[in-house]
Formats: sequence, C-alpha cells, structure tokens
Amino acid sequence: MKRGHLKVLLAVGFTLLVAGTIFFGLGRSQSSSTIRATRPDSAQPIGNLAASSAAASSPSTGVTVARPHVTRPLRSITPLRADRVAAGADESEGAYALAPSKPTADAARQQSLGRGMPAPARNFEGLSNVDGALRPDTSGDVGPNNYMQWVNLSFAIYNKQGSMVYGPAAGTTLFPNSSVCGTRNGGDPVILYDQFAKRWFATQSAYENLINGPYYQCVAVSRTSDPTGAWCSYQFQSHTTKFTDYAKFGVWPSQNAYMMTSPQYYRAASFSGIGVWALERNQLLSCGSAHIVYQDMASIAPSLPRMLPADVDGTRLPPAGAAAPLMTMNWNGSGLAPNTLQLWNARVDWSNASINVTHVGDMQTAAYDSNLCNYARSCLGQPGTTAKVDALSDRLMYRLAYRNFGTHQAMVVNHTVDVGNDLAGIRWYQLSNTHGGWSIAQQGTYAPDNTNRFMGSAAMDWKGDMAIGYSVTDATATNPSIRYAGRLATDPAGQLPQGEVTLVNGTGVQTQSSSHWGDYSMMSVDPTDDCTFWYSQEYYSNTGDMNWRTRIGSFRFPQCAASPTDRR
Repeated sequence: MKRGHLKVLLAVGFTLLVAGTIFFGLGRSQSSSTIRATRPDSAQPIGNLAASSAAASSPSTGVTVARPHVTRPLRSITPLRADRVAAGADESEGAYALAPSKPTADAARQQSLGRGMPAPARNFEGLSNVDGALRPDTSGDVGPNNYMQWVNLSFAIYNKQGSMVYGPAAGTTLFPNSSVCGTRNGGDPVILYDQFAKRWFATQSAYENLINGPYYQCVAVSRTSDPTGAWCSYQFQSHTTKFTDYAKFGVWPSQNAYMMTSPQYYRAASFSGIGVWALERNQLLSCGSAHIVYQDMASIAPSLPRMLPADVDGTRLPPAGAAAPLMTMNWNGSGLAPNTLQLWNARVDWSNASINVTHVGDMQTAAYDSNLCNYARSCLGQPGTTAKVDALSDRLMYRLAYRNFGTHQAMVVNHTVDVGNDLAGIRWYQLSNTHGGWSIAQQGTYAPDNTNRFMGSAAMDWKGDMAIGYSVTDATATNPSIRYAGRLATDPAGQLPQGEVTLVNGTGVQTQSSSHWGDYSMMSVDPTDDCTFWYSQEYYSNTGDMNWRTRIGSFRFPQCAASPTDRR
C-alpha cells in the first residue's frame, strides 16, 4: 500500500523505455498527500474495461535496464526511519460495480474442525505500526539463520529465536543514492528468500509524483545468505503513467526470472488492466546491469482479474525451460465465467529482452461465492464494536506456492469465500501437473463454525503436507486473531483434518472507519529442513484505530523429517 495506505487508481499508457540506465535524478516534488480513490478494479464493471484500455491506447510492451548500486553491510548502517503517514489520511473507496450474479452455495465446505495440528515452535512479536499506516501489508520469509519481515514502510531482521538483530528500518535504507528508491517509501513490500541462489530478494514500489509519475519498482538482492550483510539495489522504472499497486512476486529460475504481477492504475483515474513483468535473475544475483521486461495484459485480456505468479519452494527446480505459471480467480460479479481459475504462462527471451504471456486454459472449481458484503470493506464483525474489517474476497491470496516433487509438480493457493450470510471461509486448492498439464487435484473450504476465516496464505512441505495461516474474527466472542490449519499428504482429499491452532489471540479490536485489514500475509517454508512452516500476520493486542501489531510463528508436522539434500 503506497505511503502506508494511499492508494491511487492510475492506469493507461506505457512509453517504451529501451536499453538504458535508469537512475533518474528527479527533484523531490511532493510529500505524501491524500488521494480520493475508488476501490481497485471497481471504477466500472470488469466486462467494460476494454473500452477504458482502448481509450488509453499505450504501447503494451516495454524494456528497462537498471544499473546496480552496492550497499555496504546493513549491520554497519544506522537504520533510516520512514516518515509517518499523515494523521487522518484515508482512502474514500466506492463499492464494486457488479455484473449480474446470484449467490452460490459453497460446494466444498468442511464443517468439522479436525484435530492434531502441531503447536508453534517459535512464536514472537513482529513489527508493530511504527509508520502510522492503516494496515501492515505483511510480508516475510525465512532463510538459514534469519527471518526477515517487511510491513508497509519498514523492515526488520530477526534471528530464529525471535530477537531483532536489525531494524526497524525504512525501506529506503536498502537503496542509498537512488534518486527515488532512496528517498521514497511506496510500500506494498515483498520479501523472498531464493533458496537456489542463497540470496534474499526485497522489493517495494516508489514514485516521485503520485499523479504524474513515473513509477518505480525498487529491488534489492543480498550478496550472501546473511540479510544483515551487503546488498545490491536497483531502481527499475515500471511504467511512465500506469501506477503498479499490490504487486506480487515469485522466484522462477527456469525462465531466469523473478516474476512480478500487478494491477495498474492511470493518473488517479481508473483501473487499467494487469501488468506482468520479469526481472533478469542472473544479472541481479551477479550485481550486474539487469533488464526488466513488461507485458501489459490490458492489450491481451482487458477483463483479467488480479494475478499471482508462482513462487518455487523446496530444493528441486522446476523442469528446465518451464514457463512461469500465473493464476487468477474469476470473482463473482465480474461478468466472467463463475467458479473458475484461469492459468496463464509467461516465457522470457532474454536474448531479445521480451516476454510472452499466453492463456493456458481455465479450470472449473467446486462452486464458490466470493461476494462477501458486496465487496464492501466494512464487512466482518468484531466483538463489542460496530466497526468491521475487510475480507478482500475478490482475489487469490499470496502466495501461489509451487513445488516439484519429481513425479509431479504441485501448486497451492487460497482465497476467501462466503459460505452463507456473509460468513467468511478459506477456499484452498492443490493443483497437480503430471506431465500432462495442470488440473485441480483437490480443493476444500475451511469454515467449520461461525467464526470468519479470511486473508490466508498456504504452502507445502517437501512431504506434501499443507498448512494455511489466516485471520479470524466474529461479532460476538472472537477478537481478530491469527490461526493456522493443515493436512498431511495422506489425509482424505478435500479436508484439513489436522484441525486448527491459534498463533496468537487478539485482545483488542480495530476501530478505524476505513476497515482496512491485511492486505496480505505470508506462509513460507524453512530452507534448512524443508519442513518447518513460518507464518506472519496482523492482529490487535489493544483496541484502537491503527495500533495493529504483527506476529511471527513457526511449526512443523512431526511426520516430516528434514528434506534429503540430493533432490535437486
């Protein structure tokens, strides 16, 4: 979320920027300001986006090159502090303009709680709201010795025992001497650990002028597996006029790429389609000048909902040359075919600095209803207050976690659904590819009682066991809290029978009128054993407007022994 919570709806027009060094020496022209916006993707029914995109008529592809800047070891740098978001700044967001749709009964609901899920092995406080942001945009990943977390404008590094060893630090700390990335924190952060390269990948957006652009993606890659050491940072121009909001990333070595997808918005006007980018992985890892290539999906599929790129877990690479999978979910009321996951592929030709994104096909799911509260932010109740929180049920939730098991490939992902009367549950999928193409191997909706479960993140260990972390709340007894559930690879299909464990019970509620929650969380798997799950999410310990906190926890199924090291 930009500047913590300033989301501008910007869309249209990419001026092709070719081969050059992108370190713009622009003067600082504005500070954070409040922008009136509609809810992303809501300016018009999604079926009418073609007209908007056509009117914008901008080039649909692009290439940018950025030179690296080597940052000295973080442990030797005093952390910068982000400017606090202006008090009272908010988004005024409208409701979705929906195509005709009907409520749908969930066809995969699990109504038994289950039991047997392991208790947390580590359970400690992450960052709290040090920047005055409405929500954390929680991202974090685990490496050999550390957990690195980034919430909105600031990051911190912890050892695995839970002690903070660096931070809190503004995102700009990673980008000294960069004209925009070194002075502007745009938020929407993502942290990934690339286990194949033994490097950390950290990124956020940035902009010099919120309305006029241009817009940047700030990318930093660690020089070693130690995140407190030196980093190599880049300032990529992602677009001249289209603002990238809610960007998501995935490690995909088979295309020599870090993949990026994002909704795009034009100069505070309206939603203008999805963008797909690929960053040149080997050049980033070697701290050399690196390309970023771009495809504007508005010119290919203007009605495309938000996409996630696959992100590789485990020790085995995807097949050589395998295209990078991209996935989206058709939300109810979008005018698209209901109960559908769309699968797309991205292939990158680095010799010609180009990317080709193609539609592989659609997968029919069990019936779901994604329309919670007509997609209004004020949706899910909390005890003792009329203030409600957002379910964000219009999108797949990060990550699209990929794993190569040798005999087959698998991906897991989830989204929030309405199981009836605006009760939120977690719809999850496990997809499989046994050399004949991707299909849904199993799916389920975890909603065992009358507590809302929402904003999840899923992953698998090397044995094929799955875990999903998420938020919970209800209007009578359950303050917003963090829980996780899961299944063993040998459990009955379509079920999370290992039950549910609480990572932390919230002891307060959120009272802000904007109802923001999330925007996302992250479940990851420890590369040291390929068994231990790590999860980070938002909660409240004290009732208040924006005094959210985050929690970091780890756990593992006892049946999972450390992954063999010869499975690459």
